[in-house]
Amino acid sequence: MILYEVKVSKTLRVGNYFQDGTMSMDGASKKGDEEDGKEKQKRVPIGKKIYYFYNAPFTKFWFNTTAYLVYLLLYNYIILVKMERWPSLQEWIVISYIITLGLEKVRQVNNTNKNVLLYCSIYVLLIFSSLDTCPYMGYGRVIYCVDIIFWYIRVLDIFGVNKYLGPYVMMIGKMMIDMLYFVVIMLVVLMSFGVSRQAILHPDEEPTWRLARNIFYMPYWMIYGEVFADSIDRKTRIHSKILFPDSSPCGENMYDEDGKKLPPCIPGAWLTPAIMACYLLVANILLVNLLIAVFNNTFFEVKSISNQVWKFQRYQLIMTFHDRPVLPPPLIIFSHIYIVLKRLCCRCRKKQ
Repeated sequence: MILYEVKVSKTLRVGNYFQDGTMSMDGASKKGDEEDGKEKQKRVPIGKKIYYFYNAPFTKFWFNTTAYLVYLLLYNYIILVKMERWPSLQEWIVISYIITLGLEKVRQVNNTNKNVLLYCSIYVLLIFSSLDTCPYMGYGRVIYCVDIIFWYIRVLDIFGVNKYLGPYVMMIGKMMIDMLYFVVIMLVVLMSFGVSRQAILHPDEEPTWRLARNIFYMPYWMIYGEVFADSIDRKTRIHSKILFPDSSPCGENMYDEDGKKLPPCIPGAWLTPAIMACYLLVANILLVNLLIAVFNNTFFEVKSISNQVWKFQRYQLIMTFHDRPVLPPPLIIFSHIYIVLKRLCCRCRKKQ
């Protein structure tokens, strides 16, 4: 019994070793794994480590983000300063960025349906390049100025990687969809008032495209609080200087105090303020508050799953940059040349 206890105590003291000095199976396996792991770490050369670092999606993302911000700064510069007849160095950099980015998107054929905004921007820039000659430079510059809107909107894709901004970007997208349905309802209400108002106040209008503009112009801005108070009460037969001291007088074969002939009164013009009051009640109070309620519901829906939304957007961004070359535009052209040469070499080897 005493001999057995001594053996047990020796076994406990030596840990994973037997009394005769040999190792147990568990101890041997653990030590073997540690040695293999150390050997594997030692075997990885420094060149491989550098390659893995720069080929990581995280590194590619920051390379492309930095290049994109520099591109936006140069873009701002060339449209805010005087544009010369021949493109400057900054403009050539911007054009090269666009062309190389377009080539990269062409290479990613599977993602063409997800880059509509980017392709619109590229096409607009190509149109500008064709108009960037002396007779059409003004039109080309205007297209250039409008095109930067799309590039700024594309910055929202960068925010998707952030845990707090990513869900908000998704909220904006969902709210835009909700607003499209709201616009259809608002269009019906707006046209009902706009057509009625235009027909009453302008009975002698000629058929021109400006007529369509006048139907929407004032009713649309009334949604935001601009009621055009000076034109609410137009020339009516019930005009009175006592009731409406600020309105313009009118009448058939009548003259003002200076002897000038007054314009004829418009029949039924007094209905316009009443129709406008109903329109503002429905548009400004009912429909706008309905849209706010829909936005509030969308906000809480996305907020409840914000963590899942952020993880999904982060995963999608990682997969996007996983297969992308290391160099950002416009230096990505060297990666494209390398890919083309590599594929040509592979084809030549297969033929041999």
